[in-house]
Amino acid sequence: MRLLAPLLFAITSFALAQVQSVPQEVKVLLAPSLDSWRKLQIDPACNTVDGHSDHCSQLRNQRDSQILTLSQMKGKTADESIAVLFSFGVRQNEGDQGHDLICIAAARGSGMIKALKKYRSCTLDISAEYPKAMRSEIPLCQRAIDLAIDIIRIHSAKTVCAAD
Repeated sequence: MRLLAPLLFAITSFALAQVQSVPQEVKVLLAPSLDSWRKLQIDPACNTVDGHSDHCSQLRNQRDSQILTLSQMKGKTADESIAVLFSFGVRQNEGDQGHDLICIAAARGSGMIKALKKYRSCTLDISAEYPKAMRSEIPLCQRAIDLAIDIIRIHSAKTVCAAD
């Protein structure tokens, strides 16, 4: 039993170390788009196969517009906000491998690498505030971040994102 307690403490400490804290200013920038996204996720009408009502389309357009606005902002806080978005919505079952976020990050250039590395755990202290359906599958999130970093490093955004 004496050996088990330190092992459990070590495992718990490691798990807690994996959760990345998100600065308040990043949370503020993300709030509009994540709140719109949450409304989409919790609205039963928007989560059906035929969830293409005007209301649902309006929410999707609002969320997409907010993410586009965020992508056009400059600075470290905006970079971190884009990096945090990888922890939301990258889901294999929905066919999204993070391509749009990868292209947004790549378009921002080498300044994004630090922010992407910072949030590579894809487990954030704000994750619990949002429905599980919004949160990325961690391995997919990490692969998308790694791909974004590779694209930035080899300056291949124009090739990978050309059709966007």
